[in-house]
Amino acid sequence: MYTLDILISCCNDSVDQIPALLPAPAAGVRFIVVHQQFHSQGNAEQIAALQTRSDVLYVASTSKGLSVSRNLALSHATADLVLFSDDDVAFLPDAFSQIRAAFGQMPTADVLTFRYCVTPGVYRKQYPDKITRRSHFSIFRVSSIEVVARRESLLKKHITFDERFGLGTALPVSEENIFLADCLTSGLQVWFYPATLVAHPEQTSGANWNSERSFARGALFKRVFGRAGLPILLLFMFKHSRKFGTISRFFTALRTACSGFVGFNGKKS
Repeated sequence: MYTLDILISCCNDSVDQIPALLPAPAAGVRFIVVHQQFHSQGNAEQIAALQTRSDVLYVASTSKGLSVSRNLALSHATADLVLFSDDDVAFLPDAFSQIRAAFGQMPTADVLTFRYCVTPGVYRKQYPDKITRRSHFSIFRVSSIEVVARRESLLKKHITFDERFGLGTALPVSEENIFLADCLTSGLQVWFYPATLVAHPEQTSGANWNSERSFARGALFKRVFGRAGLPILLLFMFKHSRKFGTISRFFTALRTACSGFVGFNGKKS
């Protein structure tokens, strides 16, 4: 039976809602909660509720940034499989059995991406209806809470999150897309598997568009594709042009994204 480490990132007072979201203890499942405290420390009673559970490792940190948090959680992981999660995610009753069954069915897969729902049976995204291999292009619709990886595969290829990207940084988007791109570039097998693991509120942080996020998306395409990424960025922006409401707002965002692309200076060290 595969063991699972569920890596949960939270910061400040958002730790308070995690005890109510955690399912009952299950064999071979551990929760690693990284609590970044840079504005406040959260409710002591809720933190104590986490610390008293034998299946929870609570890690307090004064660091900032979602990618930093995910890397810190990874450094504490010991299980066969790691699943990335957040402070507002509810696990479906059969999530862990679904994960184990999927990796059992696909022994050569290094990373599987799954589905999340808004409520059971209601989805914010469109997903393939069958097992599908992920590419450098299809990973841009993946959210971090859909990703489960074999820990040893990540260790062998030295895969971590690029700490220049993600919430809490100047480039506050797409850290999971870069993570998956690095997996693919390193030769890992990344697949989509049609099972639903978690429920998440309908609005997500990555769905918002503003100048900061447009700039970050430009940097994202430079990070993933290098100089060849500019035409891909342009196609991406035009594909999403309706989200900006007016032509003026779209071209402002497009210029900002191109500035992000030109200004970004390479891969992580």
